[in-house]
Amino acid sequence: MTPSANVASAGPAGPPPAAMTRPQATSAETSSARSVMSRPRTAIAGTPARRRRKATTPSVATTARATVVSAPSMRAGSQSNGGGGQGAGKDGASLDSPPMAGGGRDPDPDEIHDVNVRYHDAAAAGYDVKWGVDYGEVGRAQVLGKVRKLLGPHPGPFERALEIGAGTGYFTLHLLAAGVVRSAVASDISPGMTRVLSENARRMGLDVETAVCAAEDLPFEDGSFDLVLGHAVLHHIPDLGQAFAEMRRVLRPGGTILFAGEPSARGDRLASIPKRAALRAAPLWRRLMRARPAEPHRGEAEDGESLEPFVDVHAFVPDDLLRAARAAGLEDVRVQGEELLANWFGWFNRTLEATARPEDVPWPWRQYAFRGYLALQAVDRIALEPRLPAGIFYNLMLTGRRP
Repeated sequence: MTPSANVASAGPAGPPPAAMTRPQATSAETSSARSVMSRPRTAIAGTPARRRRKATTPSVATTARATVVSAPSMRAGSQSNGGGGQGAGKDGASLDSPPMAGGGRDPDPDEIHDVNVRYHDAAAAGYDVKWGVDYGEVGRAQVLGKVRKLLGPHPGPFERALEIGAGTGYFTLHLLAAGVVRSAVASDISPGMTRVLSENARRMGLDVETAVCAAEDLPFEDGSFDLVLGHAVLHHIPDLGQAFAEMRRVLRPGGTILFAGEPSARGDRLASIPKRAALRAAPLWRRLMRARPAEPHRGEAEDGESLEPFVDVHAFVPDDLLRAARAAGLEDVRVQGEELLANWFGWFNRTLEATARPEDVPWPWRQYAFRGYLALQAVDRIALEPRLPAGIFYNLMLTGRRP
């Protein structure tokens, strides 16, 4: 949902270096160093799915400055990606249902949705602190930088935008504040996330609608939006083909689609190198920092926070992501990579920090991690992203338009 750095991230799809702007943290966010290090792209096995009835019409409730549209329906077992192909793609990545963890059956889309709702509802209250999501100038610069990479130096303005998997509002709220979009609906499958988003909007003095719905079953009329966007969300969606088809449907002719912060299959594997190195270095690092080991998460095995390793179901190959978007009828589709050195630096530092109690991580370390990440982002942007193949970067970005 969400992503790509602790300086201004929307979720775990990106490398999170130490947050300079938000040094506080809760004990829940340091549940286990291993859970931060490893994000298997699979659905959880054996989790009881709570079946939700299909909503025939969304229920609408108006709150202080946000309209909440509740339509938690989804199409279980619907179409394949319509272009990415069944089964594994290059490098073993799949745009369809991945194998269940520890099981021999295909995952149930309702089960995948259920795990994502439960985790993100449980994580919502502490999400911005955990991932260092910034709603000031630093965060705005991060969001605008990503949008400009895809849409050019002067994006928008877009009259009406829809964000898929908006989380706590990182992308939508910054784009509203910057005038890139004039009005927006921020959708998410997690009611907990949309509640936090509405609070963030109130604090920023922004008007935004929120919708609780699945990307595969959007409760909006055809041609409702000029822009459909998302950050760190596609890898959570079990049926990408249906989701892309729905996004195309709600776009107006000529409308734009934009997604950033999606993990690449090869980049995800490469990111395991700094994570493993940091785990080996962690005891020495804690001694140097005079930091105590992190307290283990003491929740129940099936509580929401414990589901974090199971919410990601895809890591993408650029060509397969291209085909999936084109198969839905989108044109001028382009995929590019983002962040290599910054990602390695960020994951190394975040992995170290996850082994320590957050209150023990010194402020000078946080400044070093923050400034170093921004410096390496610039190196990636200027020297590496224009020259290297998209698939080796940790994050993938996609744009296209409805004809």
